[in-house]
Amino acid sequence: MRCGHACSHPCCASACKRGACGAGRLALLEGAAAQPPGPEPAPAELRVIVGRGHHSSGGEAALGRVVENELAGAGRRFRRAGGSVLVRLRG
Repeated sequence: MRCGHACSHPCCASACKRGACGAGRLALLEGAAAQPPGPEPAPAELRVIVGRGHHSSGGEAALGRVVENELAGAGRRFRRAGGSVLVRLRG
């Protein structure tokens, strides 16, 4: 693949064939940008950062407990992962 840049030097020609010259890289990027993006896969989980409670009174996390109670009340599936709650998304 030649990028179409005007230099005929053997080193430049070799770089153009590999898409390694600046003009070739730009042509590749422009070609990729012209194509419509494909659909991105939907995430399976949502991470809610609640903290571990190090700065809470008594050193016990309160926010995580509240978030977990709300999620359980709403019938959502979740799991605790350190200072985060990972919520399983429906779909």
